[in-house]
Amino acid sequence: PHAPGEPRLVYRTTTSATMSVEPEAALLAQVIEPELRKTPGLLKPDEPIRVALARIDNASGLSFADLHVSTLRYNGKSVAQNGDNFRLVVVPDDMSSPDPAKDLRAAADEIAAYRPHVVFNIGLNAELVPAVERVWPAKERFRPRYVSSTMINPAVFQLIKEQPEVRRRLLGVD
Repeated sequence: PHAPGEPRLVYRTTTSATMSVEPEAALLAQVIEPELRKTPGLLKPDEPIRVALARIDNASGLSFADLHVSTLRYNGKSVAQNGDNFRLVVVPDDMSSPDPAKDLRAAADEIAAYRPHVVFNIGLNAELVPAVERVWPAKERFRPRYVSSTMINPAVFQLIKEQPEVRRRLLGVD
């Protein structure tokens, strides 16, 4: 209901970058990295982990990515200090792209070629996960962990149905 003669208001609630990035950074530092380092045969004692951050090319994606870059710590270092052990993948916004499916495939190819241990999905739809899984080399000794706030997607559910072990590598912060 609204007052007569007044415009109808619509409220949209959403999380801010500060609400999700700190828990995601803690998840990487306190859960994922220690788990990766304990996995037999995955890493040599001083081998660094690699992190990819895939973000949508819009203002929201930029603000979330900026905060991730300034907050994440792994290999005992900041993102800047990690150098080549960090990769940013920018995907055009579906609203401005003539071919969103092609953009998604290109991002998945770039991520798979980089071989990160962890993929952060910032503002992209959850179809990025199945796209990366499809192009990830079958003979690679590991598959990445995925961190995202958008895991509810029919493509992800289908992937889990086909490959139940993927569930252990999907991590969401909500």
